[in-house]
Amino acid sequence: MRNYRKSVLLLAVVLFFSALVSCKTNNGGGSLPDIADSDMIYIPEYVNLPDEVTDMRSPLLLADIIYFFQPGITALQLYQVNTDGSGLKNLDGYEPKTDTQYISAVTPISDGTALIAENGETGCFLRKISLSDGAVLSEIDLTYLGSDVSVTSAAVDLNGNIAIAIADRNQELTIYAFSSGGEALFDETIKRGSMRLIRLLSLQDGSVTAAVIDLQANALRLLPVDMSNLQLGDSVGSFQINADNIVVTGIGLLIQTSDGIVGFEAGESQPTQFIDWLDSDMSSDGLTLLGASGGDIILFQSGSISEEKSANSIVTLREGSASDDRITLELGCLYLNYRLKNLIVQFNQTDPDYRIKVTEYAPGYPEVNLDLDTALMKMNTDLIAGNIPDILCLNEEMPFSAYAARGLFEDLTPY
Repeated sequence: MRNYRKSVLLLAVVLFFSALVSCKTNNGGGSLPDIADSDMIYIPEYVNLPDEVTDMRSPLLLADIIYFFQPGITALQLYQVNTDGSGLKNLDGYEPKTDTQYISAVTPISDGTALIAENGETGCFLRKISLSDGAVLSEIDLTYLGSDVSVTSAAVDLNGNIAIAIADRNQELTIYAFSSGGEALFDETIKRGSMRLIRLLSLQDGSVTAAVIDLQANALRLLPVDMSNLQLGDSVGSFQINADNIVVTGIGLLIQTSDGIVGFEAGESQPTQFIDWLDSDMSSDGLTLLGASGGDIILFQSGSISEEKSANSIVTLREGSASDDRITLELGCLYLNYRLKNLIVQFNQTDPDYRIKVTEYAPGYPEVNLDLDTALMKMNTDLIAGNIPDILCLNEEMPFSAYAARGLFEDLTPY
């Protein structure tokens, strides 16, 4: 695993993350594992879900139970299932609006209820439901905002105030805030084309923040939703992470990326990557990070990925030994594309004799803005020093002719 460098940022950033990752949640506990420079990795365990689970929309993980929606014969239905695949139950007290097409946001409330966003032909409704039977307890009618808008995320602060993110047909993103009774508090539009929302997050200190991707800087930013001053606060920190999903758990703030999972711990201002899909012999295809349970990382895997894993699955990532009796082949590269990553995973999952271990000098590029010249210089330094991998994956930025002139390549004709 890669080490990370602690940066000296403003004290506000550290305090912010301390509040964020100590969020009240049933999702796991403890701390992020320190597995850099060790023989520990996360090993996936797959559990096929019952055949009745054909989809898992808007999943919510609380402790060791996953709540989710899927289409029924006539309407959406609410289910729960344990993380070990047992205990599938239809919470038949839930009745959606007659024109509800999909659920776009689910966020837990501390009293055994959850807030959901129903979207239909007439517009949006926020509805508070019981997690014991699915019964609808109250609702806020948002159809006055128009029929062409949809709620993309929601969060609730400790005072019961609600923050939602809404996108319209022009893909313009607006953050709205409401009191617990549905009174509009404020709204603020984020400039179109400048930000992409990942998720609204509830924090331990009673506040809410918007996790967004700055599309120009290609960086993760955190915008506090200031309920007191009725506005979006200034960005707290900027991090070169191309986030696909982000959740707050008892072991820290977990961020799903195309390369794996990175995390923040309380008091830390920079993330550490502690799960790498390649190291765990996993493809990111169809993976959705749900959260943590008892120190394990829980994900949903949609669809078939092999003969043994032919159905929708719950994936539990547990710490284990990286020891492997197979011969290791070192592959060095500046960066890997999506297709090659999947080919390496398939090879490692099936070959009985060999396993490929990857060293990337510019991991995440081009999604993450990196200095390729510096990465290439480090790679060339290693090669000159004799640290030559078994396989060298060539990118267009690499000096192929210079490598050939130095005799780095083996002529495969005799083979």
